[in-house]
Amino acid sequence: MSKKSKSSILIPVIGILAVVAGIIPFMVLQGKCSVSVREELDGEIVGYILGARYLFSGKDYYPEFLGGVPKTALMPPSFLTLILFRIFSPLHAYIANRFVVMMTAFAGMYLWLGRLTKNRLISMAVGVIFAFLPYFTVYGISVAGIPLVFLAFYELVYGENKKGSLIMPFVLIAYYGIGSSLVLCGFAVIGVLVIWFVFLLISQKKKGIGKKELFAGGMGIAELAIVYVILNISLLTQVFNPVSSYVSHKSEYVLNEASFAPYFWEMFTEGAVAVPSLHVVILPVAVLSLALIGVYHLVSKKKAEKDEKKNISAAVILILSAVLIAALSGLRHCHAIVGFLNSRGGALKSFQFDRFYWLYPFIWYSVLGLVGVLLVKTFSKYHIGTILFVIILIPCGLIVLKESAFKENAMEFFRENSTALTWDAFFCEDEFGEIAEYIKNETGLSRDEYRVGSLGIEPSVAFYSGFYTIDGYSNNYDVEYKHRFRKVIEKELDKNSYNRAYFDDWGNRCYLYSSEYYGNPLLSKYEHPYFADLELNTDALKDLGCRYILAAGMIEGADEKGLRLCTVFDKAEYTYVIYLYEVL
Repeated sequence: MSKKSKSSILIPVIGILAVVAGIIPFMVLQGKCSVSVREELDGEIVGYILGARYLFSGKDYYPEFLGGVPKTALMPPSFLTLILFRIFSPLHAYIANRFVVMMTAFAGMYLWLGRLTKNRLISMAVGVIFAFLPYFTVYGISVAGIPLVFLAFYELVYGENKKGSLIMPFVLIAYYGIGSSLVLCGFAVIGVLVIWFVFLLISQKKKGIGKKELFAGGMGIAELAIVYVILNISLLTQVFNPVSSYVSHKSEYVLNEASFAPYFWEMFTEGAVAVPSLHVVILPVAVLSLALIGVYHLVSKKKAEKDEKKNISAAVILILSAVLIAALSGLRHCHAIVGFLNSRGGALKSFQFDRFYWLYPFIWYSVLGLVGVLLVKTFSKYHIGTILFVIILIPCGLIVLKESAFKENAMEFFRENSTALTWDAFFCEDEFGEIAEYIKNETGLSRDEYRVGSLGIEPSVAFYSGFYTIDGYSNNYDVEYKHRFRKVIEKELDKNSYNRAYFDDWGNRCYLYSSEYYGNPLLSKYEHPYFADLELNTDALKDLGCRYILAAGMIEGADEKGLRLCTVFDKAEYTYVIYLYEVL
């Protein structure tokens, strides 16, 4: 085997081993692994567990959560991840899904940049960093798989188009559709592909693209759209034929205004919280590097080669795309657009057409790879370009590593007294099992014969241990239920304007809010929670079928407020001190 052949195998193997190393802490720690609650274990995990439970049952109603909801209220973002939850226990499905996301991210970015630049080493290095970004893995490969779907489209249009060569691109497109979310970013990916396709139609003669290639590209886009329609048919039916379903609480969304310039700049320089791209170093060095390369060619009067021009054009187009995406986000929050959308009802108001920012990680790490190849090529003398790129790559990698889930979990092996919130600590199954056993012994009732509400604790915790809840996190539940639930917490909302706006104007978290705490705090026993002035409408609670309140702290004067303290659950190994109250 030649040195070149060995190198072509060794380089991606090193990247794969790096990704495997990134998942090892999760595999070793298991239930002791550190987890992110927000966006992952507070709501999406419920959708996957219920979706997997009823996957082949034909049932379209889930009685266990939020007082009972249609399945469209808890649509899992990724069907591929749903299959993992069907096969494995929730914990093992969570870990397996993380591995799938990371491996997809690496493979996609490595192959995508390798196709554009022909530089395997740089493609591997950037691919590894891209794989370690702190993804919310419950979204499947929505972000991590974007390089793969763009690679597939590229191959359909620019590939050799030999017999059988189109099979893999179509497979990759189907894989992305099955593993990603139409609502979160799928429509944006399709939108960009359509724009790319239209550009190819206009410039096909100049680009030397034939009708067969254009047809293949169009079929790729159509395939992705068809996969999404099949997997989201019930949700699409609700959107386009609302008479046949319920009215979503999204109809009451109130969009908030923001000044265009600050919002634009924040998005352009920092990206979105839900889609961390961590491009704080990439943005300035990419612009400076492209400027430096331009000055070099101008001063030296040395023309850039064809491949260099192609990579420069690609990098510039990607950066300009990032500018346009940030501008689109800024426009959606400006006064005129917000006023127009708030005055309209239905899907138009709740549709987040600015979610093209989900492409930011793909855009910025593609730019990083392209700039790296350009620096190495342009300043090859004395390996100056290579040195410059390594200097750029190190802080980029360290920033990603610092924010990654790998770092937090790897540190667990070196901590004597860990304070990290782990899977086991969050769900605390032993404690909630003890609560269920107590109620069973006292009343003879099993968990499916009564409902509970959680105060200062994520409702997903009670659900995970088999309780039927009146509360929960959903981005698409019945607005009538929201109104019924609001009666329970009406006095608490009146005492806290932040919580009132949080529930009334948004409402995805249908929780038992306390005016003494802002938002939806996760109150472990270490916070010593105490509810001195809680006023819940117990008649409204009973109307929702709620028999017990699982409170993270003591409710002062509970007896006078229609609540009877049954007992307290508190052991050294428990995360929470649970005060069990019966609704009288």
